[in-house]
Amino acid sequence: MFTEVLKFVDRFIAEIFSDNVMTPFVKELKIILVSSITIYIIYKAYLIWAGKIQDPVRDVIWDLGTKSVIINLKLYKRILS
Repeated sequence: MFTEVLKFVDRFIAEIFSDNVMTPFVKELKIILVSSITIYIIYKAYLIWAGKIQDPVRDVIWDLGTKSVIINLKLYKRILS
């Protein structure tokens, strides 16, 4: 399951940076993004497994959606400047 998530995240990030040259900065940023998303998903999975989240699907989708919007806005601003 986690390998599929990592593949999806890897494809998503590759599409974001497909027009740019892969500089060392972009490679490091990619590693940080993939690692942080993986840790977040593992943490949410633990909370769901422990029963601390009452509506897991809605909470996970909402959290990932808001974080992806924030990341996209930050990356968009960084690419334009």
